Amino acid sequence: MSEVTISLIGSYQAHGQTITSVTLREPKGQDFVVCGYPIILLSPDQAAEKDGDQAELAGNGEMRPNAGAINKLIARLGNIPASTVGEFTAGDWNACMGAVLGFLDPAKPAKSLSTPVSASPSPGA
Repeated sequence: MSEVTISLIGSYQAHGQTITSVTLREPKGQDFVVCGYPIILLSPDQAAEKDGDQAELAGNGEMRPNAGAINKLIARLGNIPASTVGEFTAGDWNACMGAVLGFLDPAKPAKSLSTPVSASPSPGA
């Protein structure tokens, strides 16, 4: 089974210890049953309805992260309390989210990550 280690920018308390990294194991089917699936798939009609005047951008539908399921998966796969995950900074949480979503792409094997943080907005934002 593969796993990925994320170096965190911050330090957090988990199980009475300070952690500065999280190792997430590869999820199994039961993890999705317990935590939910980390991606919400919207049909074109659902995406257009949610985006209103952005309907032309909804095109063929949309995939959106399911933050609640991702939060639960980070805690479960990393064997850390959900309350600890709730204290993660946006950068640390996003790095963990990227690792969780990375497990869903069989063409890209999981690897260790350092938290990529960019303060500049993405192009077109």
